[in-house]
Amino acid sequence: MERGGNQGNGNANGLPRVFLIYSGHMRLLTATLALSFVVIPHLAAQEQPDVLRRVQLAQSLEQAGEWAKAAGIYEDLLRTDSLNFMTFDGLRRAYVQLKEYGKASSLIERRLAHRPSEVFLVAQLGGLAYDAGNIARADSLWGAVLQTAGHNRQMVVLVAQQMQERRLYDRAIQTFEAGRALTKNPHDFVEDLALLHSATQSYGKAAAEYLRLLRSAPHQLGYIQSRIASFTMKQEGLRDARSVVEAAIEDRPTEVPLRSLMAWLAVEQSDYPAALQQYRAIDSLSNASGVELYNFAQRCLREHAYGPAADAFRHAIARGPAGPLILQSRLGYARAMEELAVRDTAAARMTSTGSTASESFPSLDAAVTLYRELVRDAPGSDVAVQALFRVGVVAYERTFDLDGALDAFLQVTRIPRAGAMAWEAYLRASDVCLAKNDLAGTAAALRSIPATASPEIQDRVIFSQARLAAYEGRVDSALALLGPLAVAVDRDLANDAIGLQVFLKEHRTAMPALTGFLRGELLQRQRKYAEALAQFRGVATEFPTALISDHALVQAADLLVLLSRPVEAVAAYRAFVDERTMSMLRDRALFRAGDVTERSLKDPAAALKVYDLFLETFPHSLYVEEVRIRIRRLRGEVS
Repeated sequence: MERGGNQGNGNANGLPRVFLIYSGHMRLLTATLALSFVVIPHLAAQEQPDVLRRVQLAQSLEQAGEWAKAAGIYEDLLRTDSLNFMTFDGLRRAYVQLKEYGKASSLIERRLAHRPSEVFLVAQLGGLAYDAGNIARADSLWGAVLQTAGHNRQMVVLVAQQMQERRLYDRAIQTFEAGRALTKNPHDFVEDLALLHSATQSYGKAAAEYLRLLRSAPHQLGYIQSRIASFTMKQEGLRDARSVVEAAIEDRPTEVPLRSLMAWLAVEQSDYPAALQQYRAIDSLSNASGVELYNFAQRCLREHAYGPAADAFRHAIARGPAGPLILQSRLGYARAMEELAVRDTAAARMTSTGSTASESFPSLDAAVTLYRELVRDAPGSDVAVQALFRVGVVAYERTFDLDGALDAFLQVTRIPRAGAMAWEAYLRASDVCLAKNDLAGTAAALRSIPATASPEIQDRVIFSQARLAAYEGRVDSALALLGPLAVAVDRDLANDAIGLQVFLKEHRTAMPALTGFLRGELLQRQRKYAEALAQFRGVATEFPTALISDHALVQAADLLVLLSRPVEAVAAYRAFVDERTMSMLRDRALFRAGDVTERSLKDPAAALKVYDLFLETFPHSLYVEEVRIRIRRLRGEVS
């Protein structure tokens, strides 16, 4: 084989003669496109052992970057079998890596003389001409392939791939668009063009291509969303995609897949009102009777978008006929209204004026009324069970109406269809009794849960019984109950059980101090914060050398926060860090000092100083990562 590179084997236009002679008969050999860099098993089986060994040696040299040595072996092999594609392609690769484009071109032209049907080689010739700086010849070769393409889309792909490999993205786009005109199929090359437009940051054009695909294959909506998601992570990509889809909806307002795509884009931008507008139209166009609105509302609930959730539930109620969906929508609406009330109440408490929530905001009473209306309208139903349970939760967690909470939870247990919800209600009832200081009632509620309850419920019962035993001073009984939970590391409560077990074991040698501390904790659970504060301070004063006194002092500082005395709390935390130099709780105390300074006192500069001191003092603490995040946020480095 000649080692010289001869490019004179063509005509004035730079096209190889064999291509001009056989261009009318060229057909794509798809099997050749599937050939890879590795030895194909059935092909290798036909090789002589020495030939196969030499091919493997050449490939190893390629992998090692020894392209000149690999080229020498491939040249020798090709002299023996000039039509073996594997050795031909290996030599072509080697020439390209060595930038011997003339040799690579001559090699391809010689093969085309014997195999004119391998059109992809002509496209490769164009690429080699471009690499060699002969742009005119490259254009001529690529143009010749395209001229013979007709309706054969694969030839268009061959040329465009050569352009993409050389980062000629604009040229590749033009090629695909010209190919679409040749094939007369408006849906050809959609994904190719979409990817190229995305790579060149023409996000609107990329979205327009995917809309072509959506119109021809609406069942691929999920796939199309996943592809568009590759550039909607950028704000400009999301903006451009929405603009294109909005324009398409104006032209074709009755196409549900378009509106579904628009709703998805709106949610990606957290524009829930715009998404709701689309789902209202989707529900109407598809005669879904509120189902689409209900599903969207449930998603809003999961994503804590309670305002849009309430609106969507309300529209679902207005559209759907009487039945289970209406009841579920009413329940979801009440749930959203409850969360809105809690949020607005919390926001009002955070204002400097101390004003209450605006009358325009929903209230907890309104949410409870909605729940009770469901209990009235669907007595004994699953929805009634859930609504009544939420009444108990609101009373216990939101308003601390212990009698109302206990009554609601016990009502749930008396509904035959309550099922597993009855077990949950008994557990909540036990917590309420504990808050009422009715320890006997707590034990009775826990005993009411049958042994047939789920393992998760049974674990929670045992943990609650252990906690109750500790509050009653029966520490050994508590430890016996915690033992099986602590060793079951695959259970959800294992960490809590281990924590309580270790705490009780560590401090039971000083039982009077432990009993006093547990008494303070029980008072805190009963929201008797002032009494609990006095109790913890008493433990620290009476038992200053007991290890549990450290816990009592930190707990006392936490209570000052709950009593709306943040300045005193920060002082208590800082005093603890300064005075208890050997305590294992110093990092927690200093972290809490920074947290209260940041969140309650709203003093970013002071909080930064506390956090900087924390990193200096406790570089190996478990709180370090959280402290660093807060520092970056306070400095405006992250949102």
